[in-house]
Amino acid sequence: MSAQEFIGTPPDLSIVTSTYNSESTIGEFLHRARGAVVTLESWLKRPIRYEIVIVDDGSTDNCVEVLKAEVEHSKDLRFLVLAQNYGQHLAMLQGMQDSTGDFVFVLDSDLEDDPAWLLHFWKKLITSGGRSVHGEYLRKDGPYLRRKGGELFWRLFNKIGKFDLPINQTMARLMTRDFLDSTLANRRLSGLLAPILAAAGPSEPLLVEKSFKGNSAYSIRQKFSLAVRQMLISSSEVWWRIASSSLSVGVLGIFIALVVLAIGANVTIYISILLVSGLFICTATMAAVGFMLRGVVENATDIRPVIVGQRYLPRG
Repeated sequence: MSAQEFIGTPPDLSIVTSTYNSESTIGEFLHRARGAVVTLESWLKRPIRYEIVIVDDGSTDNCVEVLKAEVEHSKDLRFLVLAQNYGQHLAMLQGMQDSTGDFVFVLDSDLEDDPAWLLHFWKKLITSGGRSVHGEYLRKDGPYLRRKGGELFWRLFNKIGKFDLPINQTMARLMTRDFLDSTLANRRLSGLLAPILAAAGPSEPLLVEKSFKGNSAYSIRQKFSLAVRQMLISSSEVWWRIASSSLSVGVLGIFIALVVLAIGANVTIYISILLVSGLFICTATMAAVGFMLRGVVENATDIRPVIVGQRYLPRG
């Protein structure tokens, strides 16, 4: 039975998040998320139908058991469990695909993103007349290298791929159903969420206060691996520019070297020009290999998460 069949009439709002080894925080997240809905209802002066969709990204702690206990005693929660750890962005995308609400609020479950932002995002979305509102933050707490490392990554990502993504964007976003449909219609649904969402259209920024909860559930190795993959995938134009320009210079250098040899110039000059030309041709070759490797990595990461068993749905 699909989520749509179970719920019947689509809810007004879907709150979507992913979890990974979050047994210590998921209960508090659910408490705050429900509180945020109550606050929104109070502002709207009417009740709203809502669902909370949680995707467990292959947790190895007791997070799934905590969610099973929660879903037994609630009518607003449903969750699904992925076969392995696919990474936060793919897990979030899976949750977005499973959501059914007219409005979809996506955020982290680690409590660095505050569910109470929901009302502020809603107000911004209504007053702006747009289809999407995303959070941007100015955070001064937390490890310096973590903060600056994130900023550096997004600056390089924007430069390499010619994007214009905010360097201080949070995962939190409130979007309309048609904006989400545009996102899910993207040819490619793997990798980082930010460029996938950006392809769906413009989004209004909203300044938020993002807290620092401590250590991330994802290791430095996992973060580094994701960063390298995304840099490589997004750098097709850079590789092509390096390859074409280096090859042009190398071929021109060989032509000049032949001219120098023909007019009987110093052999040392001829050899020097030839060596420099060879260096540019080698650079062009390596750039071409990089371009092909980018395609291989892109295809290898274009995956769809496998869901374990059926989705866990609340009791009617």
